[in-house]
Amino acid sequence: MPSVNRPAVAARVRRLSVILGLAALLLASLPASAQLTGTRTVPGDYPTLEAAITDLNTQGVGAGGVVIDLQAGNPQTAPAGGYRIATTTASTANPVRVQGNGNTMTASAAHTVGALNDGCSRS
Repeated sequence: MPSVNRPAVAARVRRLSVILGLAALLLASLPASAQLTGTRTVPGDYPTLEAAITDLNTQGVGAGGVVIDLQAGNPQTAPAGGYRIATTTASTANPVRVQGNGNTMTASAAHTVGALNDGCSRS
């Protein structure tokens, strides 16, 4: 039976542990791209309603839908052109709901009065 060089084996195990640990850290640092579900708060999960809608349009809606909940006392100003929910994954089974909680949503000053995009939201 051949002899085993225990220090060399231990060194290889340590190197492998370091490599696996670094790989785990790298994978953990990658951004998640899961579809939105449950309740997301503004501020909280997102700093603004615009940021929440941008993420919704990027990630889509997951099973059961998503509620974007504007915390009370958090008025919002719509971006030029208004808010647009443009995800293709929303459905009656996976709805998108925005709860305003009495907040005021103001149209952008960049809107043209009377234009089709002069409101706060559009489809």
